[in-house]
Amino acid sequence: MGKLIGEVPCTCWREGRTTPPPPLIREHVIEGKGGFPWLDLPWEKDSPEWKAFNEWGCSARCLHRSVFVGLFEEVGGWNSLSLLYQKLESAGPDRYPTLLAVVPTWETVSSWFQKKVVSPEDSARALSEIQAFRADQAPRQWVLVHGQWEFEAMTLGAEGGVYYGTTPELELGIIPPDFVALRRGDVIFRAKRFTHLQPSTTSEEVELTDLETGRRVVLPWGIPLTDPGPHEMHVKLQYLPTEFDYVLGAFERLFQYSVETRNPVHWGL
Repeated sequence: MGKLIGEVPCTCWREGRTTPPPPLIREHVIEGKGGFPWLDLPWEKDSPEWKAFNEWGCSARCLHRSVFVGLFEEVGGWNSLSLLYQKLESAGPDRYPTLLAVVPTWETVSSWFQKKVVSPEDSARALSEIQAFRADQAPRQWVLVHGQWEFEAMTLGAEGGVYYGTTPELELGIIPPDFVALRRGDVIFRAKRFTHLQPSTTSEEVELTDLETGRRVVLPWGIPLTDPGPHEMHVKLQYLPTEFDYVLGAFERLFQYSVETRNPVHWGL
């Protein structure tokens, strides 16, 4: 059954960023329906002008991943698209109305190819709904990271909780969306972004400083790190991969480029 293909015409040919059309047709290339280049001449099978146009279309590459037509994406197989559509439907008709209207499935593909395109306005709405779908559906975890490469110091599930703690005298963890230090269940330090410093190598004590408020606290021990620091740390919500990431990523690239160029998305097989 093949796979769904999406294309968004680019503006490179209009802006002179492709090989120019050959002289025979240079004055006849116009913007056709849906944003694709076209000839303002009647189509004839053996016409030298149409032959030159087709040859130019197969060789005049631009900045994107296809020939001069623009961005080209292989969205995915029909089984993946059907599963995605079922997920969208299960949330009710009002949660993702644009995605339900613009995502073709094998069952709806014949009607979709009668409509032909997704407008830039619908593309913008679809992007917002994809973000909402990711937030609704993707498993997530809270992570405390440090350093330029965001090394993980602790990772907890969607509800957070205690990560380090041998006794109730001191427990370290995440109460979303913040890192917390607890003493006998009471919060004694809370911050989204902070520094972690071990002032002395002869003591396990650490000093935490909230980077937003400047508030400091000294703890008898802290997060085990390879050097005393100071380490700048912050908490972030991390979305985990899902079975729909490949399909959603292709849709996002197509819809985003549609918004940028003001050209529609075209579906194909």
